[in-house]
Amino acid sequence: MYLEHFNLRKRPFATSPDPAFLIWSAQHQSVLDAVLDTRPEAPPVSILLGDIGLGKSTLAHALQERLIAEQGGRVGLISVQLNTAEEAIAHALRSLEGQALDGSAEAARARLEALLADGTDGGCATVLIVDEAQSLSDAAASALLSLVRDTEGAVRCRLLLVGLGALEARLASPALEPFEAELRPPLRLRPVSKDEAAAYVSGRLARAGHVGPDLFTPEAVAVIHRHAEGVPRLINKACDLVLLTAAQEDKRVIEADLVREILRDVSLASGAMSFPGAAGAVAKPPRAPEAQAATGRAGGPSSARPAQAPKGRGGPEIEVSASQGMRLERALIETLKTSTQRSAAPRKPAAARPDQAAALPEASMPEAPGAGALPSKVGAEVRPVSSRRVVTGALVAAALVGGAAILYSLDVFPVLRDGAVTGEDPRSGEVLPAPDATWIAQDLARDAGTSAEAAEAQAAVAEAEQRLQALQDAAASAEAELAEIAARLDARTRELATVEEAVSEAQSVRMETDAELDVMRTQIDAEQARLARLQSEAEAAEAALATLAVSEKIADDAFAAAQTVSNTMPDPKAPDPVRLQPQKLDAAEATTFFLAALESDDPAEVAVNYSRAALRGHTRAASFLAQLYETGDGVPFAPDMAARWYAVAEEPARILAEDSRAADVVPAVQSVVPLGSAVVAGAPGEFVWQGVGAHFILELADTDGTAIAFAETRLSAVAVSVPEGTAQWRVRTDGGAETAWQPIAGAGD
Repeated sequence: MYLEHFNLRKRPFATSPDPAFLIWSAQHQSVLDAVLDTRPEAPPVSILLGDIGLGKSTLAHALQERLIAEQGGRVGLISVQLNTAEEAIAHALRSLEGQALDGSAEAARARLEALLADGTDGGCATVLIVDEAQSLSDAAASALLSLVRDTEGAVRCRLLLVGLGALEARLASPALEPFEAELRPPLRLRPVSKDEAAAYVSGRLARAGHVGPDLFTPEAVAVIHRHAEGVPRLINKACDLVLLTAAQEDKRVIEADLVREILRDVSLASGAMSFPGAAGAVAKPPRAPEAQAATGRAGGPSSARPAQAPKGRGGPEIEVSASQGMRLERALIETLKTSTQRSAAPRKPAAARPDQAAALPEASMPEAPGAGALPSKVGAEVRPVSSRRVVTGALVAAALVGGAAILYSLDVFPVLRDGAVTGEDPRSGEVLPAPDATWIAQDLARDAGTSAEAAEAQAAVAEAEQRLQALQDAAASAEAELAEIAARLDARTRELATVEEAVSEAQSVRMETDAELDVMRTQIDAEQARLARLQSEAEAAEAALATLAVSEKIADDAFAAAQTVSNTMPDPKAPDPVRLQPQKLDAAEATTFFLAALESDDPAEVAVNYSRAALRGHTRAASFLAQLYETGDGVPFAPDMAARWYAVAEEPARILAEDSRAADVVPAVQSVVPLGSAVVAGAPGEFVWQGVGAHFILELADTDGTAIAFAETRLSAVAVSVPEGTAQWRVRTDGGAETAWQPIAGAGD
């Protein structure tokens, strides 16, 4: 599990109500303030409404603990359905006294009245919290509301009713109209906001023992909040799945891309995100072309191309990304443009050279930190230029800084025609072929001569070359530093792996020692029980000598025991059971059972669906089932069984093996409980159970209990071919634990 990986004491995002993990907010405080409002004019009954998953039950438990700790009085919590007035009174008394109920309904009413009167006289506030109050009957609600005041009208008990939105309509029943004045306006829990979600996630992690930087980046929390629609229970499920997957992939910080990938793994086949338990689906936004180019996920950086821009006047518009190289080129062209604006009337450019009409060669330029990849060729909209010196100077500058012509805001860029850079005569409008670098330099020298403009242009070019060299040197230095950091990280990773291996070995030794101590304690308890039994038998023997009636009873009991033993002896004429081998199931329905497990809140149903998905080769279902056994979440705490299912997750073929990396389990701690079976004509039967054991034996029998076949496995589920005539099944362990005979679902259909 991920607790050791992230140094946590316990699971921070369990879905069961735990007041220790409640992150108090302003809306929680408003509920507490309403309960503590003891003004004479304040109604004594508060109402809290909220949809499923918003944390109503967790808040109810937290309010009970906080009121007891801070206010001192009696605080009761009722979390069961109440159908009658008698049930309401009985459970109210039990929640306040904290002991089992006995006696008649009249006696319970009298005890509760006395308890409330005692609290009023002593000045001690009594608060009664009723969870799931929308299921109250009229009679039960009337009985609870009648407790808030005594016969003289004084408040002796304050009531907090917690439930779904249907509770508001429930309290508007005509039968409850006499109590309308006792009710406060309802308070409503709402989903958490984006900012509250960040505090919620970091707060629960801190309660679980996390110390240090945030595990989830703000972007990751935002993704979880959006898909969970602010519902705390759904946030818990998402965070729990993400932490487990991050630990398996050895990630220490959880980023948004990882969250999107995990949520996509549990999405429906339609491609829309269907978060477990969410009301609706949220479509995944498409990735922008720029993002694909940066990450290389759409063919790599070299294959990424800017989107085609709409046509403008004279040519296509240019789309470029900002970088330090672009800023350097822009500064150089501004220098060239300033210097050339002092020149006289433009001169007619020299005739084009056909053998030099190819486009400038592409070149690469080191990418500055934080910048995207520069395009090698870019088209730009142009207007007639005032001087060919400006054109040739711009081409020289673009060639020197890497061939990335990105002069999209200056009126000095040539026309892009069929992939070749060309110039245009401003007087005749004639399109000139693109010059190569040699011709550019010669033409610039001929046109500029020894003028001041040429000197300024050459100085700008030299400065550009120096800046380019500085960028290249910085990139080389950064690469060397990154290589050194990577080497240090690799060494540190190896050290951590050694430490983790030592810790794991120490934990294994501790678990073995604890198991041995548990066995010794069990043996001591058994010996003490045996001694007590022997003493009881001695006393029974002495009493048997005194009275004939006792002797006759002992004889009757012995006869009955003998009959029981005789009835359980196997029939010597019955054939030997057939040994069955584990079968492999069709993987077509694996995802269906996996999603059903994610959406269920019933622990037994979750275990069955994970098991059925794992029998069909679903590796993540096998991993999640192992996690349940590793933590004891809805199933018995069984590290050995968890290790076996983790082995199946690594290698699904182990479903058909009998060893599955098993370890011996002492008989004293072995147990087994059936969960369900499924037999469909023409397919292997599926049998699922939960328990602790080193070796499990599945037995199949007919309607008379005569064994027909058996199969052996070390897992908690198996699929076998069911022989004809099979009507019952049971599971036993090699240590003697066994289940009762269970009817086979689908047998005889």
